Amino acid sequence: MLQDQQQKVQNMSLNLSTSQASLSQSMSESYSLTEIKSELSSLKGLLLNRRQFPSPVVQSSPFPSIPAWQRNDTDSNEDTVESNLKDLQYGSKGCKLLVAEDTMEEDATSKDSVPHPKVKKEEWKLANIIPIRKKGDISNVENYRPISLLCVTSKVLERCVLRNLRDYLMSLINSAQHGFIPARSCTTQLVEVLHYIGSILDSGKQTDIIFMDMSKAFDKVSHTALINKLQQYNIGGSLLQWFTSYLRDRQQRVTTLGATSSKKPVCSGVPQGSILGPILFLLYVNDLPDAVTNSTVACFADDTKIFRRIDSITDAMLLQDDINNLQSCSTSSGLVFNEGKCKSISITRRSQPIHHLYSIKGKELALIPAENDLGIWITSDLTWSKHILDRTVPADNSCLFASISYVMLGITSFSGQLRNLIVTAVSNDPVTFNEAFLGRSNKDYCDWIANPERWG
Repeated sequence: MLQDQQQKVQNMSLNLSTSQASLSQSMSESYSLTEIKSELSSLKGLLLNRRQFPSPVVQSSPFPSIPAWQRNDTDSNEDTVESNLKDLQYGSKGCKLLVAEDTMEEDATSKDSVPHPKVKKEEWKLANIIPIRKKGDISNVENYRPISLLCVTSKVLERCVLRNLRDYLMSLINSAQHGFIPARSCTTQLVEVLHYIGSILDSGKQTDIIFMDMSKAFDKVSHTALINKLQQYNIGGSLLQWFTSYLRDRQQRVTTLGATSSKKPVCSGVPQGSILGPILFLLYVNDLPDAVTNSTVACFADDTKIFRRIDSITDAMLLQDDINNLQSCSTSSGLVFNEGKCKSISITRRSQPIHHLYSIKGKELALIPAENDLGIWITSDLTWSKHILDRTVPADNSCLFASISYVMLGITSFSGQLRNLIVTAVSNDPVTFNEAFLGRSNKDYCDWIANPERWG
């Protein structure tokens, strides 16, 4: 009986997440709200029972043990499921999954009838790929971005698992990583890097930066290697079995213009569009920054840069050693840097800078005068005219709203006077806001943008 209920709800959820057309169609066909309410109410307790995961222990591991979160009671578990149902996003037609609001008041199945969630069903592992054209020739498949749509019920389960493990997993993430981490972002990474570079520039010295480009990193994650890394982080027993099932035997198919392709196996990579995918990727690349011993490294997901103060050719050679070490470490994990897209830049205002040609696997990296790094143009003299000119476009109300929202996220720790000055500046001139805030992040520069006569 329970298996039949699982199957019905899985089929409902799959139908609700295939494409825009199938989403709106499935909301009106096959299943009444009463049926969905009844079946998901019976399945709710199956989504996650924290008691089922024993605390894994790995001998001689340098990492801490997982806290005893699994000792929370069943009522707390029901609250977690209901909270995740409330958090479901609106669909492509503006229709929220109807089961969310109409099942959260129902009692969950008794804990005694909840089976061990070791295996995710086939439908939960199927991704429907919607191709979205970026630009260029409409007949060239390279000009399309694949958008992965996953089973709604599966994502609710993923949210439950992530909420239980988030604090422990986040405590493991390397401090050099700023992607997908609470209280870290593009802004925090850029501020740290630019503060470091600006301090060296103020002292009249030189900083060399290597921008590393990793080829399709999210798609090349080895499932076997990722499972081994989870074991290293003290994840074992039933919980490791669940992650193993979550990663393996996944399939995908393309859905477009009412047509659907045959299913194809997904043999590597973290699931695109999933809840757990980002944190699993961070764990997979977590040891890469440790390969850099002579320089500083900063990461935003798969975006990586290495930089070092250069006072002599010896410093440049040490930076080259770090490039080699990082490349070797990534290759051992099955991740490859695209040497054709990796670049170097020397930031200095010296009349006679120290020149050195860096390389990856024997291929020299292009020495460039400027690079767009996480949306900000960084130039060899660390001035912002290029970025300002690139971003100077007529601003409308939506641009202003987005800019104010963006700045408020980045200045919560600033003093009241400085915070008010920045918000006033972006309100009066949202176009040039990014240049000053991310450029040098000091009060003199903020005064400069707030000055209405600066163009005079």
